[in-house]
Amino acid sequence: MSKKNKSRKKPLSIKNQKTGKSVKHKALIDTACQSILGLFQRGHITEALKQLQQATALYPQATQLWRLAVMLYASTGHLAHAEAAANKVLNLQVSAEAYYDLALVMQHQSHWVEAETALRQAIHYNPQFAEAYNNLGLVLYEQHHLDEAINAYRQSIYYKPAYAEAYTNLGCTLKKARKFSEACEMHRHALKLQPGFAGAYNNLAGALNSQGKYEEALSTCQKAIQLKPDVAEAYNTLANTFAHLEQDDKALAACQQAIALKPDLAEAHNSLAVILGKQEHLIEANVACREALRLQPDLFKTLAMLSYNLQKICAWQEWQPLSQQLIQATAAGKDCEIQPFAFMSLSDDPALQQVCAHHYAVRTIEPFKPSSPVSPVIHQHDKLRIAYLSADFRKHPVAYVTAEVFELHDRNRFEVIAYSVGSDDDSDIRKRIKTGFDRFEEVQALSIEQLAAQIRADKIDILVDLTGYTSHNRSAVLALRPAPVQVQYLGYPGTLGTRHVDYVIADKTIIPQKDFEFFNEKVVWMPDTYQSRDRQCPIAERPTRSEAGLPEQGFVWCCFNNSYKITPEVFSLWMRLLQAEPGSVLWLAENNSWMAANLRREAQNRGVDPGRLIFAHQLPLEEHLARVALADLFLDTLTYNAHATMSDTLWAGVPAISCMGQSLASRVGTSLLQAVGLPELITDNLQDYENLALSLARNPDKLAAIRHQLKTNRDSCALFNTPMFVKHLETAYEMMWVRAKQGLPPAHIQVPSAPGN
Repeated sequence: MSKKNKSRKKPLSIKNQKTGKSVKHKALIDTACQSILGLFQRGHITEALKQLQQATALYPQATQLWRLAVMLYASTGHLAHAEAAANKVLNLQVSAEAYYDLALVMQHQSHWVEAETALRQAIHYNPQFAEAYNNLGLVLYEQHHLDEAINAYRQSIYYKPAYAEAYTNLGCTLKKARKFSEACEMHRHALKLQPGFAGAYNNLAGALNSQGKYEEALSTCQKAIQLKPDVAEAYNTLANTFAHLEQDDKALAACQQAIALKPDLAEAHNSLAVILGKQEHLIEANVACREALRLQPDLFKTLAMLSYNLQKICAWQEWQPLSQQLIQATAAGKDCEIQPFAFMSLSDDPALQQVCAHHYAVRTIEPFKPSSPVSPVIHQHDKLRIAYLSADFRKHPVAYVTAEVFELHDRNRFEVIAYSVGSDDDSDIRKRIKTGFDRFEEVQALSIEQLAAQIRADKIDILVDLTGYTSHNRSAVLALRPAPVQVQYLGYPGTLGTRHVDYVIADKTIIPQKDFEFFNEKVVWMPDTYQSRDRQCPIAERPTRSEAGLPEQGFVWCCFNNSYKITPEVFSLWMRLLQAEPGSVLWLAENNSWMAANLRREAQNRGVDPGRLIFAHQLPLEEHLARVALADLFLDTLTYNAHATMSDTLWAGVPAISCMGQSLASRVGTSLLQAVGLPELITDNLQDYENLALSLARNPDKLAAIRHQLKTNRDSCALFNTPMFVKHLETAYEMMWVRAKQGLPPAHIQVPSAPGN
């Protein structure tokens, strides 16, 4: 949020007070005040303060001089002197203005409680003091008393209807309260009153960003900068707007300009970290995070970002205390503004994951909830109209495992529509997916409200969100209830923490009945596994070991999971396996160069030759699947399992072992191994996991038999029987729809196994 406007009184003028001073003295005091103020306004700060000290020494009872002292000392950062001057004013004359001045000094020192007390005293002495109500709103906002702050601003406006500053401050508070439409209304009213009000333009741009109206936000923010080009907060808003529009280079430039104008603006350093992180400049992003936290230590969203970035580069020494701080704060009920997806790799406690998701929903979904309940229309279609909403119809794991599902839907019973809210990467998988739908709608440019309107106009029966709380999501559209039945599936492995989603598609393994309480959605149990697979995914010609960077001899352990899933505990276990099996190597995906360097260092710290860690660069999927087959055994991670990566590994014919945790994300490996017919490769604790891994490495005949079983059963096992999966999925949709048509609320559903399964 842009910095709100603190009300300041106009230049002080002498009152007709009974001070005992002669008219001559009053004239001299008035002249002194004008001279001091003139020097200050011309930039002669030192001389102004010097004359002020002389004047107050000469006229110690002159209230006007002391009020001027409050303003000048506070403006120049001499806060102790400002506070002393304010108290001197109160000693000379108790008044609304005196308490108001004292409150300003308290605000400069971020002493919010003391400022509130002083402002309430000011209002006591002058119940119609509009400026005091405005500043009371400011200090209540800083104390997170949003409802009281809103009431204070409304009182300010009541007593001063043309008070533009109070309107825009009210708008900022309404934005913080997630009332975005009302916030925009207040900022626009401020601009009607004061058309050249740059701060109101900037605040309006921030509120428009929150509504997803990025193009309008951009022009609004540019107007703010045109009016006042030296305001850092406006450049920070501009940076955020460009980032939303995927114009990262412009976002970076705007951010750097904000920091140049105001180096101590913590929000600008946070924005810089976000942009650098998107560009995978993780070291520079972390520097920006640390600077933001130095300036504002309680900026939890920055702390959460730094934690996630450190996980990505496996910088565990700095990461571990941060992760514990975030877990403990979440457990205490604090909204740390951490992305729920990032929290999943911190803790596999499903209760905490639900708390984190709920906080995110309150911030991002609930603000779009209509003021009155929406009752979606139950349409009478010849075919059930299913729409899939996703940002990932591109080179992305979700696309690779769902492409065939869209193609196999029974067109005699279902009409299938795609709403793509992500960018077009012009990849082969995107082109294929587009042809797999009856209609493929590009809706990335639409606002949340516009997207909801299109979904309603298309008379969708069941809306399936495939993105959830992952990058570029539009899950906020669910709050507008554009479809009678709303489902979340696959992209985000957890609850969305909101009542606006009716169902989550799962299976008995990833969400056992005992965990239903940790899901706001009703749970749909698929018969075998919740995850689909594209059987048409090709596998390239297998490279040699040397071509893949592997030694010609020795056992090859592998894990191609993202680096943020690797924990110190699991890595230590892997190092023990390397020590126990001479000549073996650990083959990992190199997500970034820093993680490779850090893991080599961690290996050396554990007594393992860093050269035994082999890092694989990213390849096209078909080439990656070919090289995966060179591995002997895949080692899963905990607290966040492999998902599509596990499916890829099994499809390539490589056995995998997994340790089952408590959350959905930490039980997917178990689900997939069961569905491929290899339950013996599942463990429920890390000691058994370690023992199993070592046993398989030392028993090549047993491992070869498992590999043969995997190859033999690949085309018939449940995990890769995509036509059967689609039949079960369609049955699930029909069971949801029957309840909706009957006017029944959503309920947990167990999908029966289809004949022939």
